[in-house]
Amino acid sequence: MFLSDDVLQVDGVRFEFGSPYGASTDDAFYLAKPDDLTRDYLALAEGAEGNIVELGIFQGGSAALMALVAKPARIVVIDLCEPVELLDRFIAERTLDAVLRPHYGVDQADRPALAAIMDDEFGDERLDLVIDDASHALAPTRASFEELFPRLRPGGRYLIEDWHWEVRFGFESLGDADAPDAADKLGKVLGITDLGAQVLAILGMELVAAHACSPDLISRVSFDGWWIIVERGPAEIDPDGFRLMDAHRGVASLLLPDPGQIPTGP
Repeated sequence: MFLSDDVLQVDGVRFEFGSPYGASTDDAFYLAKPDDLTRDYLALAEGAEGNIVELGIFQGGSAALMALVAKPARIVVIDLCEPVELLDRFIAERTLDAVLRPHYGVDQADRPALAAIMDDEFGDERLDLVIDDASHALAPTRASFEELFPRLRPGGRYLIEDWHWEVRFGFESLGDADAPDAADKLGKVLGITDLGAQVLAILGMELVAAHACSPDLISRVSFDGWWIIVERGPAEIDPDGFRLMDAHRGVASLLLPDPGQIPTGP
């Protein structure tokens, strides 16, 4: 499957990967993922099945790879971007119109739009896997989670990719960041005025608190180098009224310097 350190081929389709700055060509999809994340994504796809939703299309590579490797009942991919010609051509050539379903021009923070897509594509069927690789911004990511997580089957997984990108790459750019004003310096590097209220890692704190307070809703939360992995519990959840704040009962606010600064999202 792997042709080299930065190229893989699946069922005759070529995928290149590496830095965030590459581009797809007429002959190959580009995955803007480093080597270790690409291999993790491939392993995830090999174990995936059922109904899958992926937020974030970019150049179409991850959607095509998931469709080929996981062979899901249906995979719906959503992004604010314009139509991706290479992905649309791949779907047509492989006759995957009923399996791989892109929805372009949709903001992940638009809960009514997400709800309409889910109702249209899946009806009453539960989701098995959701992957959020879209905005990597706190409020939109939380909005998508609150809309889609209740639609998972018990035991289904919700993955949030690049959950620590601001801190990981921001601190790398700072070098030694142990000084008392490290957060202020990092905020300047990232162009974030109130770092404590904006970083996506805050969502991880909320999810851990929600698991502690409501394990019947969120049965497990784990972290690895690239993903937060959230497992759905057995309790029924109303997608129309679900708010993460209710699940953790405000406990996550205690983890932040200024509880009033947690953005609530749309």
